[in-house]
Amino acid sequence: RDAWPVYFSTFHWKNLVNGYSGYAPPAYRIVREAMQQLPSKASFDLLEGLQVGYVLAHVGSMPARERQDFLFRMARHRHRADPVAEADGSILYRVLPWADSHAAAEPSLRPVGDKRLWQGRASVNPDSIKLAFDGRPETFWTTGYPQQKGDFVQIDLGRVERFSRVILAQGGRPLSYPRSFLVEASLDGRTWMVLDSGRGYFPAVKKTEAENWTSFRSVVSRVPGSARYLKITLTEAHPGRYHWSIAEIGLYGE
Repeated sequence: RDAWPVYFSTFHWKNLVNGYSGYAPPAYRIVREAMQQLPSKASFDLLEGLQVGYVLAHVGSMPARERQDFLFRMARHRHRADPVAEADGSILYRVLPWADSHAAAEPSLRPVGDKRLWQGRASVNPDSIKLAFDGRPETFWTTGYPQQKGDFVQIDLGRVERFSRVILAQGGRPLSYPRSFLVEASLDGRTWMVLDSGRGYFPAVKKTEAENWTSFRSVVSRVPGSARYLKITLTEAHPGRYHWSIAEIGLYGE
């Protein structure tokens, strides 16, 4: 199917995110997973980060029930996608920036915690978990095999910390982010509270990151919390071949 957008581009000569080649760059693979969830807030955020201005939906080629469901959900996202043209079984949507319909801006964040106090555990490769918080983005912890349900990392922060974001730096492994996960916090290492979760998760990708992945990150929790212990567990296996890797775990507060 990816050959068709390239063919049709010879009619409109617009820049495309998707296309056909013998090589699939990381950004394309992330976009492909994300578009399976269109429309959703996360998928529109990703499109905005890539500076996508329009989405062309070929609804005429969808089965009737799928088409009806897609159109209904797109209508509920009119604040992010405005239909501007329709012809030959396709609808052209203009992608509206998040800032146009949301007044609140992302708060400035500061690092939290002293990583010299941190100690870690992991379901696999526990001897290398320290590489996920050694302050060096070029080193990393990884499962070493495709993501499986039950894989986890657990960090003892050495003291109780207050934070509002849990962010995983991906370093040079942009496709090794967790797809389905649970983030839990504890004060004593015995009683756990769920902070956040994700299913079919994908990070937002900025256009600048699509060419340079050194600053690429996964925000796995946006829920404020206080904890001495932090645990991230995969809740589903991923059908792809991607491992779970962490270049650096970061806690941040406002």
